[in-house]
Amino acid sequence: MPKEPPAVRSPPLWDPVRDRRAGRLSELDPPAAPPPAAPAARLSAWAVGKAALWSVGNAATSQGLSLLAFLITARIISPAAFGLVAIATLIVEVSKRLVVEPLAIRLMSLPDPSEDEYNEFFSSIVLLSGLGSAAIFLLAYPIAWILREPPLAPVVELIAVVLFGTGLWRSHEIWYSKRFEYHALAVRSSIASAFGGATGIGMALAGFGVWSLVAQQLVSTAVTVVLLVFLSPWRPRLRFHLGHTRRHLGSARHLALINVLNFVGYEADVFFITYYLGSTAAGIYSAAKRLMLAANLIIVSSTGSVILALFSRGSENPAAYQRLLNSLLVVGLVFFPVFVGLSLLGTDVIALLLNKKWLASGAILSILALSTLGQGMASLVTNYLIAARADRQFTAVVLGGAVATVCVLPLLAHVSARGVAFGVAAITWSSLVALCIAAAAREGRSVLAMLKALALPAAGAGAMTAAYLLLPFHAAPLLRLLLLPPLLLAVFAVTVTLLGYPEMKRLVSIARRRGRDAPDG
Repeated sequence: MPKEPPAVRSPPLWDPVRDRRAGRLSELDPPAAPPPAAPAARLSAWAVGKAALWSVGNAATSQGLSLLAFLITARIISPAAFGLVAIATLIVEVSKRLVVEPLAIRLMSLPDPSEDEYNEFFSSIVLLSGLGSAAIFLLAYPIAWILREPPLAPVVELIAVVLFGTGLWRSHEIWYSKRFEYHALAVRSSIASAFGGATGIGMALAGFGVWSLVAQQLVSTAVTVVLLVFLSPWRPRLRFHLGHTRRHLGSARHLALINVLNFVGYEADVFFITYYLGSTAAGIYSAAKRLMLAANLIIVSSTGSVILALFSRGSENPAAYQRLLNSLLVVGLVFFPVFVGLSLLGTDVIALLLNKKWLASGAILSILALSTLGQGMASLVTNYLIAARADRQFTAVVLGGAVATVCVLPLLAHVSARGVAFGVAAITWSSLVALCIAAAAREGRSVLAMLKALALPAAGAGAMTAAYLLLPFHAAPLLRLLLLPPLLLAVFAVTVTLLGYPEMKRLVSIARRRGRDAPDG
């Protein structure tokens, strides 16, 4: 019987040097993974990390440019004008949460959308955003009548265009995101913010008042459309099909519900203040909220992401629930001194950044800083519940917060904007406790462990507050902001070190181990 020719092996099935390095000890073991796979994995990890940095940088840069424009225009334009634009933006935002974001999230969740799917979602989003803009335009005067703010109507009519512009570029933003091209998004977003801010500042200096704020949003939206849509290599086709739109809306209706509930929980305060206290009070309140939005995005999003990556990476980590407890403690040690410090020095911050007509925002900023702290801590527990597919518990907490907001804030709005801020803070921290209870119940454990994780940073924050009250320091805002923060941070650091030295030592050990185990590149 003739022998069969030897099989061609390239590379050979058994290479002792190569395979023993890969952990394959004999020919009977499964073949080692091909060498090209490792560089691809490292490249993927690098691409994801680079995209995350660009994403955080994009948010920080855009927010910084918008904040700079706000600080300049706020010295020129009245709080009432800011209040009118705030409520008009609120109306557009709730419409965006209803008709744009559910479809956008649905498209983003698709693992590898086809060209037809991109075209379908693009067409549906454009159609719904156009209809939403038209509806807002037609309802502008009825809305102004309901809120008893006649000057609001023409502002709403123009701001309505922003919704349609968002519908035009939202699919392109997802197209870039799916390809990890966050650098392109960052550059375009920064350019749009710069053009919009420059327009607003120039028109404010020229005496256009509220219209400078409207023009700022319109120009920013228009520049975004030009950069993301008309200069994009992707050219979608409009394919309006009522059946497709209805199908997409049906699949995303639960996302629309969650979006609206979240929006009610976090944004209804401005609506109630406008209705009961007027546009001037809404402007004062919105200024404090605007500053806390920037702090939340820059501090919570960027710092929190780095800390979470450090304490939750790797398959050798403890159980997910223990990682959550570690993250609560570590993030609390960062967020508590920052936001409690902002709360104690809120009036000084407003006095330094703005002028005397905005001083009433200082007390509101002090309260909203505590609310933002609660939101930052709650985001950790929320991410845990979502990853654990505990959607029902998470939705129940969000629904409870929205119901409490609608029931409580109108009562407090009769009193003052400060009362509304207190209500928002109370609801936020109540929601945090409810989320902690839900997370602990899912694991069959007591909520005391989660509260204990928050106890150490809370004790440090309490020591900061006591030091601030016992050591009154009367000086100019700039001098107070230069001298008091280092002193308060020192009090916090000494307190948490004395009270929680074993925990601090354990966390430092975990951080060092994660650093040593981090993959190269």
